[in-house]
Order: sequence, then C-alpha cells, then structure tokens
Amino acid sequence: MRTIKFRGQDYFDEVHYGFYFEDADGANIRGERTYNVISYSVAQLCGLDKNGKEVYEGDILLDELDNEHVAEIYDRPNFLASLALKENADDEE
Repeated sequence: MRTIKFRGQDYFDEVHYGFYFEDADGANIRGERTYNVISYSVAQLCGLDKNGKEVYEGDILLDELDNEHVAEIYDRPNFLASLALKENADDEE
C-alpha cells in the first residue's frame, strides 16, 4: 500500500510534512500539529530515490549520466528508485 504524504512550506519558509487538507483558512498540513501553508508549495510524496530519500512531486532527480528528471505522482517506484535526488545548494550549508 502506498503512503499518502505531503509537504508544504509555511509563510515563515518552514517546510512541514503530513496530511494535506483545505479549510476556511486555506491550505494546511497536519503533522505533529497543523500548519497553514502556501497552497502552491504543496507536493505529494512520489516514493523513494535510490538512496532511500523521500521524493515529492516537482523534485529534481539525476540518473547515472546526470540527466535531470522531474518527479511526478504517476512515476513507477522502480524508476524513482533508480535515480538520486539532486541536492539543493541550500541543503549544503
């Protein structure tokens, strides 16, 4: 069974993971607690890359030749597992 999980960024640039829902306040992610997030920042979990890192829709992945691929919900798990998540410059700080 596939895990349905989302991530979204709040208005203070914090990223939150969990269940996504909308209410009168807008887009929300419920994890340890509920956070109001920017609706266009919400992305669904697609699977894991070859290093076991979570891949969300819109993430950039690299194949063995460093070709870039954009993760999508309907990607096959075996395809995602053959790629590596591209590290962002922000992650290297």
